[in-house]
Amino acid sequence: MPQVLIDHWMNNFPTATVQMPGALGLILELESKDIKVGVISNGAERSRRQTIAALPFAESVSTVISSEAFGMAKPASDIFRAGAAQLGFPPEQCWFVGDHPINDYQGAKAAGMYAVWFQGFHSWPEGIMPAKSSITSLDELPNLISQWFPGLDAKLCVRPKLWRVVTRCNC
Repeated sequence: MPQVLIDHWMNNFPTATVQMPGALGLILELESKDIKVGVISNGAERSRRQTIAALPFAESVSTVISSEAFGMAKPASDIFRAGAAQLGFPPEQCWFVGDHPINDYQGAKAAGMYAVWFQGFHSWPEGIMPAKSSITSLDELPNLISQWFPGLDAKLCVRPKLWRVVTRCNC
């Protein structure tokens, strides 16, 4: 791939990101319950941070881990465990919402997190047990959390994957 194309992509993609429907409301609701939000994303550190910085809820994101900076990519359990540790929680007290059945759902589940598949971006592979929890819109996440944890006392860490789940490139 020509370097000029790579440079254009790296410089313009993050600033062309727009929030998905329901993203701001979800982030504000989680924040009001003192639920921490973090990002674990495969890819370049700089582009992940630029993308998040361009969003209206950037200050609500407590931690960002890119596979480039961490030295390991999803679905490796270590990157998920590191995200939980940076937020001050064991993986068993974290939710991870992601759009990729293997990298996100299976990876988070293997790390001991509550995994939620965000449908509509990647097909579920044949031969793999279906997701126990899934959503088709961000508006569904608070209800899912309430079903699994009635009377949530705001000590649960939610790990939505903002890079693809909460944002979309408009370029």
